[in-house]
Amino acid sequence: MEIDLGTIYVSIILLTIDFYSETQIKNYGSLLERIVYLLKIKSLFNIVKLLVFFCSLLIFFNLFPIDLLSISLNTTLEKFYLNGLLTAGSCSIFITFYNSKSISTQFGNYYLSSNFSKINTFISNFQYFIYRLVSFSLIFFIFIFLIRSLNNLNISLHDQKLGIFDWLIINAENADNYNKGVYFSMVLTAILFFIFNNAFLKRESTFFQFRDIRWGFLKYFFISIVLSIGLFSGFFSIFNGIYNLLNTGFSEWINKENILGILPIRISSILILYYLINYIYKEVLNKKFFAFLMIGILPIRRESEKVSRSTINLNNKETLFFCQISFYVINLALAELFIIYSYQSVYLSILNFSILFIIDDFKLINDYSRRFGSVIKIHFLRLTLFNLVMITASITILITHEFYWYLMTYILIILVLSSYYIKNLHHYRMLYS
Repeated sequence: MEIDLGTIYVSIILLTIDFYSETQIKNYGSLLERIVYLLKIKSLFNIVKLLVFFCSLLIFFNLFPIDLLSISLNTTLEKFYLNGLLTAGSCSIFITFYNSKSISTQFGNYYLSSNFSKINTFISNFQYFIYRLVSFSLIFFIFIFLIRSLNNLNISLHDQKLGIFDWLIINAENADNYNKGVYFSMVLTAILFFIFNNAFLKRESTFFQFRDIRWGFLKYFFISIVLSIGLFSGFFSIFNGIYNLLNTGFSEWINKENILGILPIRISSILILYYLINYIYKEVLNKKFFAFLMIGILPIRRESEKVSRSTINLNNKETLFFCQISFYVINLALAELFIIYSYQSVYLSILNFSILFIIDDFKLINDYSRRFGSVIKIHFLRLTLFNLVMITASITILITHEFYWYLMTYILIILVLSSYYIKNLHHYRMLYS
């Protein structure tokens, strides 16, 4: 009988994550309380974080039966699910056999008098099995979704002859390639995204009630999304630039990239990313980057006293800067996206020109307003005009190429940024000269 190693690997991973998720419940409660906790932001984020890591390993080392990824919930997948569920059920029986009284205490079920303690224990154990079924099923279906998505992405990138270290390969015949470095940029961005949000979750949850979380995390989550988009844009500019530089030489690289208008976009993306990181370093991390980073990396719950517990304030003058620079990040990312896809459009030229034209003006206007606490009206109108031009160009490009998911994401982010921008406009004192 042939042993299905893929099923064994996945069963071990899912069980590990399942029981790790349970250990995060500090105050054990009823069945409903456990299920509510399981569906909370922090619990779901931990599950997704661990699954992304293990799914990446399974795909990278080709340890998962890939044929399962191309099918829906048919007999084969159901059999795979039942095998995993059988393993989880066996572990649950083992736990209840040795820990039955503790489980009864944790669930706190005393439906009958003490004369019927065995029945109460049975009811508690049965509820524990229900919780295990719900928990394992949730983790399993998240796993299937993630491994399919990551595998499809991996296949798509490899079809384009893209790999993690493709930006270091010297190949003169494949010079002027403007999608090398995408894979590595995505991996780095994903790692930093999970580190930042892991730290944000710990900052926004108390120690003794660790399953609780303040809604302030959503602000941090949105900031980390914008940061991730900016990081990917900056990483891609650097690594793709390195690839073309290695394969063409400095002089030819400068000339070609200037003619195509790509070099200015690269420089702008790095500058804008620097402005965004500088804002996050000062306003979000309170200049405590390394202490914050240690919280995100190390498996600790208690926040260091070196890291400020204050919640970020998005009701101040600096929020105007964040919204505007984030807007440029989103549009630069779209410009680079179409460079990767090798799309050409007059609207893309308009978008590139608008970004390059206004970025220096924006920095000067922002420095002026920060120094004098005011902004000249004509400067404000100039920024607004180019913002509208970029929005129009970006939406037109996305609709033209039928990128509707990108379009919805773009509009959603722009709406959030616009709401915070308008909310803080009163911090500007308008000058008419």
